Amino acid sequence: MEKNEYLDSNLNKVIGAILKREREKQGLSLEELSIRMNNKIIRQNLHNYENAKTRLRLSRFLLICEALHLDPNEVFEEINMKYFKDAKL
Repeated sequence: MEKNEYLDSNLNKVIGAILKREREKQGLSLEELSIRMNNKIIRQNLHNYENAKTRLRLSRFLLICEALHLDPNEVFEEINMKYFKDAKL
């Protein structure tokens, strides 16, 4: 697995919080979300991703977005608007 396949750890924290918010907004437990993904990601791993205890691979992020009916581009747009709009590169 290439190092670049993992999202930055700070980005993981932000994405984890967004995914958790969206899951809770839909009234899903971690177990229900796991079942929605045919257990491709188990409940414990989902918990770890939401709490940035485990680094989230892009492929897993996309799978979770699909299960939550989220557009990954909109998630990144939210991050960009909230956290990076005033940042200077």
